[in-house]
Amino acid sequence: MPRITFSDGTFIDVPRGANLMSAIIRAGKPIGNSCSAIGICAKCFVTVVEGNENLSKPNPIERKLLEREKLSTNTRISCQAKVLGPVKVTTSYW
Repeated sequence: MPRITFSDGTFIDVPRGANLMSAIIRAGKPIGNSCSAIGICAKCFVTVVEGNENLSKPNPIERKLLEREKLSTNTRISCQAKVLGPVKVTTSYW
């Protein structure tokens, strides 16, 4: 099972292919969200500290949001990303 580690050192193990935002919520972490995870608001973005290669490639919805919001290459829209291996993520409010 892939492990998602948070910047405060806590972690959660998830099945391969798990939705990143759902896993963050399951871990009890706050995550921005105003569109019910349908890929419109981009408020659920996270910064990938380690393991960006262990997330699914950005889909067309996520690519559009990343471009629209001018987010860096180590930023992911968590409602659109699938966890394929170990990652470490953070946000400005954790």
